[in-house]
Amino acid sequence: MSDAEKRWVLPPQPRTIRKFDRYPALKQNWTFSVEFLKHVSSKCAGNLSDNVETIAMAGSFGRLEGSRESDADYIMVVKNPEHDLVPRDSAVLFGKYSEYVIGDSDKEFTFLMNDLMRYFRFICVNYQSNFWRQNEQWALRNLKLRHSRIVMYSGLLFLLGEASKHNGPTKISTVTDHLPHTPLERLAWIYEQNHDANFFRVLGLYNLFVSRLSDKMWRDQLKEVGYEGRYGVPAFAELKANSDAFIAEFVRFLFARRHKWSDRFFEYLFF
Repeated sequence: MSDAEKRWVLPPQPRTIRKFDRYPALKQNWTFSVEFLKHVSSKCAGNLSDNVETIAMAGSFGRLEGSRESDADYIMVVKNPEHDLVPRDSAVLFGKYSEYVIGDSDKEFTFLMNDLMRYFRFICVNYQSNFWRQNEQWALRNLKLRHSRIVMYSGLLFLLGEASKHNGPTKISTVTDHLPHTPLERLAWIYEQNHDANFFRVLGLYNLFVSRLSDKMWRDQLKEVGYEGRYGVPAFAELKANSDAFIAEFVRFLFARRHKWSDRFFEYLFF
C-alpha cells in the first residue's frame, strides 16, 4: 500500500478526539458511515469507467456522521485529457490558494478564506431563498445550517486561523496535514493546540443534534413546523436552543484567539 493510499484509509474511530465513547450518537454514526463507505467502495471496485478518476463522498457521510436517515451525496471526478492531474500529496493541491502563500509565508490563505466565506454565505442565502419560496422544509434546513454547516465551515476556517500562527513550511503543513481529517477532527485538534479544554461542549451539543437527526420520528416532526408556531414544537425548540449554545461556543473560542492568531487573519475575516 502506497503512502497516499494509507493516508486515505477510513479510520475506525476519530484520530484527534479523545473519549469518543462518551458521545454515543457520534460514535454510532461514525461506525455506520465507515461500514457504509466500505460497502459502497466494494460495489464500485471494478465497475467504474476508466474515465472516472475518483468518487468523493460529501454531506454527512463525507463527515462520517451519516445514519440510515441520511442521503448519500457524492462528487464524481472524471479525467480531462486537456489538464494534467494534480498530485494528491503535495501543496499543489491548493492550486491558486497555496501558490500565494508558498511564495511568501508571511501572507495568509486569503483567497481560500474568501472562497470559504463566500461558499458559507451562499448556503445561508440559498436557505433564505428557499424559505420564501417553499418554507415547509425550513425547520430542518435551519437546524442543519446552525449545526453541521457551522462545523463544516469552522473546521476549515479555524484551521486557517491556526496556520496563521506560523511562517515557513509549517504554515502549509498545518493545513495540508489535516485536510484528510473530518471537520470535527480538525476542530478537536485546534482546541488542543490552543490548550482550550472546552471542546467537550462542542461534542456534547453536536451529539444531541446528531442523535435527533438520526431519529426518523424526530425528523418527521420537523417537516411540519410552521414558522409562527415553531417554538411550540419541542423538536424544533430543543435543537434551536442547542444551536444557540453551539454557535456561542465557537464565537467564544474564535475571539479568545485574538493576538494568538495573526492580526491579518482577523482583518481578512471581517474586511
